[in-house]
Amino acid sequence: MVSFAAGLLVFVGLFASSPAYAGENEWTYVGLYPEMVTDIIVHPNNPNILYVSAYDVFYDTTCEGGIFKTTDHGLTWDTLGFRHYRVNDLALDPQHPETLWAACDMAGAWRSTNGGASWENRSNGLPLGGADWLGAVYIAVSPFEPDLLMCAGTSAYAPLGWLCRTTDGGEQWRWVVFDWPRRPFNKVEFDSLSLGRVFADDPAEEIIWVSEDSGSVFHAISAPDYIDDFALDPFRRDWLWCIGPYSFLYSPDAGSTWVEPDTSFPPNPYWGQLVRVSPVRISTIYATDYLRVYQSDDDGLTWLELAEGWQIGNIKAMSVGVGFPIELWAGIHGLLSYTVVDTSNAAQLTGSQTLVVGSELYPNPASGVFYLDFSLVPLSSTFSLYNVLGQRVLSVPLPKSNGVHAIHLPGTLPSGIYFGVFSQAQSLETISMKANRIAVVK
Repeated sequence: MVSFAAGLLVFVGLFASSPAYAGENEWTYVGLYPEMVTDIIVHPNNPNILYVSAYDVFYDTTCEGGIFKTTDHGLTWDTLGFRHYRVNDLALDPQHPETLWAACDMAGAWRSTNGGASWENRSNGLPLGGADWLGAVYIAVSPFEPDLLMCAGTSAYAPLGWLCRTTDGGEQWRWVVFDWPRRPFNKVEFDSLSLGRVFADDPAEEIIWVSEDSGSVFHAISAPDYIDDFALDPFRRDWLWCIGPYSFLYSPDAGSTWVEPDTSFPPNPYWGQLVRVSPVRISTIYATDYLRVYQSDDDGLTWLELAEGWQIGNIKAMSVGVGFPIELWAGIHGLLSYTVVDTSNAAQLTGSQTLVVGSELYPNPASGVFYLDFSLVPLSSTFSLYNVLGQRVLSVPLPKSNGVHAIHLPGTLPSGIYFGVFSQAQSLETISMKANRIAVVK
């Protein structure tokens, strides 16, 4: 494995304890030139660990593309010894974050179970190559079953493609059969809020496909426009966000109906746009128009261009961190960048009966406790903590008084992702419940 230093041009203030933070609300160059970044994965338990995939901008025998890893927040990068001219996508097993998957065009699917130190090919059954140059472009791991994966493929020369499924961790892949065979697919995603639900997009026909049985059978839901990208809302079940060259839309009912919150967005009709939903703040959306990045804090009604320090380029990848301060990472031709877009670690209140639990690292170097700040009607309230298997590990009754209240998380909790749920109840009826992710790091 080879390590090398990455260039750094940073703007973040208030965080002198970490050299990778150098300013607030400004883009920071963190190296990897001249790689064409295709995906960015932030480790769910440690924000200093990132994985980045890339492909060679020259498409030659030098194989400058590959998979890169940093354990120091982008100060240095390791090539992991995995070099391939076109790595299109990465996926992390949410239950076992040391297990990483990669979709590598005609080299197929690859798996590492030790954080990228070694790799094995897991492509048996994938329809790769041939006269149509069919390659793997996207891979997804079920958040409920680690051995259940979906892999999508497409051709660079024709509107052809495939979608495959494995239930044994890649020992054998099998085609998913559709009404229209050999459709091109750009993306496939498991729904973390709905067991068994999977979405896939078909950009050639303006269709989104959905499965309710973990990817065995799909049916089509019509999208109102050409789709470049879609994202699932981590807070609201059935909410689906879509972006294309001429529209930004969301569906609150898994694609049955669509809403266009701002008819003027996106401002520039480019192809290849991206949308991401914040995993730590409800109603916060990030989107691109291929050349620029925008943020909305009101479900797409209004937008702010994140322009400070940005170097215009074709944006190929974007990812949002899971902790505080909130970080947005973006990859363009030869550049990996991020911005700190919020420094708050308090919970966010929306309405009189709904609390969104804020996310922070625990133990927090500054406090060591988890804080809730709320204003409520005088009803019984409870804060509960669940692990990724849905098992409740903590339940705390909350006082009816307004203000900041400290929640002491058990010191015996292992590292991992947990879900904090705030609920109000009158008799046996739950009248509000919102969940948010909490990263526990030791």
